[in-house]
Amino acid sequence: MGLKVTDWWTLLHFLFGVITTMAVSPRNPWFGILIGNIAHAYGESIEGNYRKGVLVESNKNHAGDLAAYLLGTFVGIYFTPFTIKYPIARWILLVFLILTAIQEFGREKWPASWPFDAANFPFHWFGTVTALVDDKKK
Repeated sequence: MGLKVTDWWTLLHFLFGVITTMAVSPRNPWFGILIGNIAHAYGESIEGNYRKGVLVESNKNHAGDLAAYLLGTFVGIYFTPFTIKYPIARWILLVFLILTAIQEFGREKWPASWPFDAANFPFHWFGTVTALVDDKKK
């Protein structure tokens, strides 16, 4: 979430791109890259840019998040040998990825009623404080 092209969330998008390639299909990373980027692009498309009339995420930030995630999925190719050698690590990452995807989808799709991060709840699921934003009214 942010108004600039990159922010701290951009780094997390990059890391989740790496995790996606490592966890979804380490023996065929191109499948993981394809599935991950399609799912991520869908997730970015449903994100609300406004909360309570205040702009919290710009189109530039969406583009930066998409680019960071895509770059992360390509970097993840270099880490797939780890998840091939240690399958339990792959399953742990995959469960983490699925739980996070469900949480983020719910938070964006139903911001007022999602129990983990409703629109008026000041803390994110990971315990980080919601990003401060410029007071630009819709």
